[in-house]
Amino acid sequence: MSVWLYGKGGRFEEFSTNPLPLGPRLGGEAPEACVARGPVRHAFSDFVRCFTTRLPMRGSYALSYVLAALGAFPGLKYLTFSVHPGFKVRVIENFDWISPPFQYHHTKEELVSWFEAAGYEVLRILPHGLVPKPGVLGRRREDAR
Repeated sequence: MSVWLYGKGGRFEEFSTNPLPLGPRLGGEAPEACVARGPVRHAFSDFVRCFTTRLPMRGSYALSYVLAALGAFPGLKYLTFSVHPGFKVRVIENFDWISPPFQYHHTKEELVSWFEAAGYEVLRILPHGLVPKPGVLGRRREDAR
């Protein structure tokens, strides 16, 4: 089983267990600077979501394309919700961020503990880039069946 959750922002030190190297995805910026902007981005996100969660689905999808286009510009990409290099991925990630009316944010440690409590063996923590998006791959333990 594989699970991904919305992640909690945090200090740069909390990203030390991230299995994906941070450097190449940041466009030359220091990882510490990007993490420091996390609380500002989350506050901006919460404000924007007050409006976007009320849009019809087609409106949210159209806005996701606009945000994905903005994500291609170095000075504007951090005003969007995805900085992924791929346009299609940015569309999907922006839509996923602006459309659901509820978002709960968790740490990878919480996710690992839930996997283990449910009888799963964690095979690996999935790489997530700079933005904390906890992902875990696991399988049901034989003794839990």
